[in-house]
Amino acid sequence: LLDVLQLPKQARVNAIQIGKALFVSLPGEFTTVLGRRLEKAYKNAFFADQNQNNNEVVLIGLANEYVSYFVTSEEHEQQDYEGASMIYGPKSTNHLEQETSDLLHKMKSGPLAPRGGLDLFV
Repeated sequence: LLDVLQLPKQARVNAIQIGKALFVSLPGEFTTVLGRRLEKAYKNAFFADQNQNNNEVVLIGLANEYVSYFVTSEEHEQQDYEGASMIYGPKSTNHLEQETSDLLHKMKSGPLAPRGGLDLFV
């Protein structure tokens, strides 16, 4: 059985811009469908006032922490391998997307001071 008390309560999400590319590290594995959704959301959050065709978002999974899978709500409902393996539940994906988008939006104004990790229990 999984002991919820031993699960990480936070995980770090990092982002760095190099030229026209934005690299975003995520603390778990994400499906292809979710990856495409996150790329679009993060591109909109960070490059909203620019020509988005010239910019690239690169997602880096399994970075800094491993907190299992992140899947879309549709994939979670199907309960295939990845959807059934989500430790933090179906709300964690939307939370990850929103919190990271907010962070990227703030980054547009300049460098941010390091902060604690993303809360995983929502």
